[in-house]
Amino acid sequence: MTTALDEVITIIGKATLLWNRAEYHFERIIWSYTDAADRIGELITSSMGNVSKGKLLLRLVEKIETDEKIVDRLQHLVRCYDICRENRNIMIHGIIHDDPASSETMLLKGKTFGGFSVYEDAVSQLREAAEQIASIYDFCLAMDNYVWRPYQLNRFGEALPPLPLPEKPPLPRKLDPSQPEEAQPIFPHPLEP
Repeated sequence: MTTALDEVITIIGKATLLWNRAEYHFERIIWSYTDAADRIGELITSSMGNVSKGKLLLRLVEKIETDEKIVDRLQHLVRCYDICRENRNIMIHGIIHDDPASSETMLLKGKTFGGFSVYEDAVSQLREAAEQIASIYDFCLAMDNYVWRPYQLNRFGEALPPLPLPEKPPLPRKLDPSQPEEAQPIFPHPLEP
């Protein structure tokens, strides 16, 4: 019998794998705006955090990209990427609290100054966040393929035909605690006696 906790673990695992692939394709988009031939971009992004990568991509696009439709897509991608990054961090760094007495599975996320934010109905919230990460992975992959296409050649050394500009997915929804922050209880750490 699959429990809610088993389902949450599966959801987080799939979201993590897709997020890792999205990060890779997001970086490749940055590399395409630095110097595709020399792969200088790879040296630049290897020690950067995701927030810095998003800011860098926005700056590069602002300075280099002349096609307003591509600028719009990439700005949208960064907004989506940032929301999914926040959701992924909540998923990965949260604590799953499976309450057998109430059959509820909650996600608890530590606050900077103590206590926890509570995400009730964790299974459906996490499932939605994972589906949004999958959607952003698809968008990262499509934009990666789009921006690199001019550099790709077929086996005869001829340029490949251009790809259509990918459509923008809906903006993801941020995971939202179940209660306003000031009303949330301060739970003891689940691993403390």
